Amino acid sequence: MTTTSVSIANVMRYDMALPANCAHHAQLDLTGGTHGLWLCVDVAARLALHPHSEDGSEAAGDQGLMAWDLPSWQEALEGVHLNMIECILDAGANAMPNAAPLIALARQQGCDLNELRFDFGFDPLSCLAKGGVLIGGPDYVKHQTRSLFEFAQANMSKANIFCVSTEAHEMAGASHAQQLGVMAATLSHYFTFADTLEISVADIARRTTLRIAVGRDIFVEVAKLRAAKLLFAKVLAAHGVEEEITPRIHAISSRQTISQCAPHTNMLRGTEQTFAALLANVDVVTTSCFDEALGQSSEMARRAARNVAIILQEESNLMQQPDATTGSYWVEENTSRLVDEGFDFMQQIESRGSMPGVLLQGWLREQLNETYAEQSQRFAARADAITGVSEYPQLDENMPDALPVFGEDEQDFILSYEDLIEGCELNGQSSFEDCIAASAAGANVFQISDALHLGKAAQSPQMVPLDAHRHAEDFEQLRYQAACLKNNTIRLHCLGDLARHNTRKVFAVNFFAAGGLNVSDNSDSKVVCICGDDKQYAAELEEVVSSYADDIHVVVAGQFEDSVATLQQMHEVLA
Repeated sequence: MTTTSVSIANVMRYDMALPANCAHHAQLDLTGGTHGLWLCVDVAARLALHPHSEDGSEAAGDQGLMAWDLPSWQEALEGVHLNMIECILDAGANAMPNAAPLIALARQQGCDLNELRFDFGFDPLSCLAKGGVLIGGPDYVKHQTRSLFEFAQANMSKANIFCVSTEAHEMAGASHAQQLGVMAATLSHYFTFADTLEISVADIARRTTLRIAVGRDIFVEVAKLRAAKLLFAKVLAAHGVEEEITPRIHAISSRQTISQCAPHTNMLRGTEQTFAALLANVDVVTTSCFDEALGQSSEMARRAARNVAIILQEESNLMQQPDATTGSYWVEENTSRLVDEGFDFMQQIESRGSMPGVLLQGWLREQLNETYAEQSQRFAARADAITGVSEYPQLDENMPDALPVFGEDEQDFILSYEDLIEGCELNGQSSFEDCIAASAAGANVFQISDALHLGKAAQSPQMVPLDAHRHAEDFEQLRYQAACLKNNTIRLHCLGDLARHNTRKVFAVNFFAAGGLNVSDNSDSKVVCICGDDKQYAAELEEVVSSYADDIHVVVAGQFEDSVATLQQMHEVLA
């Protein structure tokens, strides 16, 4: 059998606040084997909130880079040759002002823009879902779409414009089918939008990236990623495009699955998620760092993350047979099922108007909240395990040092920031080429954004943002609460010999540890847990329970609900 080795781009996420920190990690990552940078700008840059304004002071450095002008990007990308890497910008609905200094920098470096592997990451609907506001409204989105497309057609043959990300929806609790339905409905909206601007749907499809979060179950996730490709084709066909166009897929490790407790187990989660992405033959993969939920990721965590895809591709030879799951009955069957269910959910969305409609009306938020409530109940009842958190927790674990996301250096950067020029000669009709020139002349993202908004809709559509959850959050909250208790120990009362009570004793030790509670045979705790087998309970339980004073809360291993609610009740008694 002939095999063809396929290389999938290994790209790290850069959402630290300081440009200097970005440069430091970018140089380490690129020389350590990665292929590109996923550059996430902060909320201030996404929403054009100047850091010295009342709202901007809170948004500066939040969730991304404080790269607000050309000098900031020069610092953030010091030593990085843009013509040699994949460059993915993540600026939500404010792509033009944020991309302008990057393209200006590429020109400074002497790059041939037609050879630049650049992704503008323009995703207004994801920005609305995650942040609750669509900056500039539909008119601004329309202007950016036309300007970016015209510039890319003339100058950047390898650039992608639109990004359809399901990360915010997955974090809100979307099921696999709902994620696919949201993706398809968003695609359909962008294609319709392009058509109204007299832009070829086929042309815009070639310049669209699908960013899909990869979750817990390896082969379900493989089926989901494969279904995304089929749904992409199905949406294209619905828009009258018969040409076969393969979507560019950026698979990312799910941040929903990351835990704060037992953070090193996140390495295994990231590995299985990257494995699933590679099996599904995506184009770009990003592995999460194991300490992401604790703060800013350490150098060691980033090194471990970037090495996952390298080892799987180059040492394990995983890509010697592309799309290795083709022909697997289980994978094919579930791929087909997810295509049907995803398309059904897309039709539910479109029957209510469109993606913007279900977001602004709150319908999608309600649907995802219902789904997450079901998921959360399964985790709370320990029907779905979280290793190191709900199962096999270690209360005496050595935690890695947590690096602050925002500290004195970041605050000093904001306080010292100054506009390089007083303003720029742009207006609501200015092209992307005009924005690049303004950026090269010293204009920052806030000045360019303000100028482009002139003549656009004054009122930006707003909604309640989608919630963001992690699977482990309920158990982690119990762990932190337990650490504040004066007495967080449960007394164990074991009946008979070890052979008879050990099974339920082991269960009790692990169950209470999941809530941050210790156990001891010699405690004066107000809570006692009796452990034994069913025959012992029938013969001795009533007498043992009656031997304790009325103010002692007695529970019986095997007879109480295995859930977060029971652990919360133990906390209340101990408090």
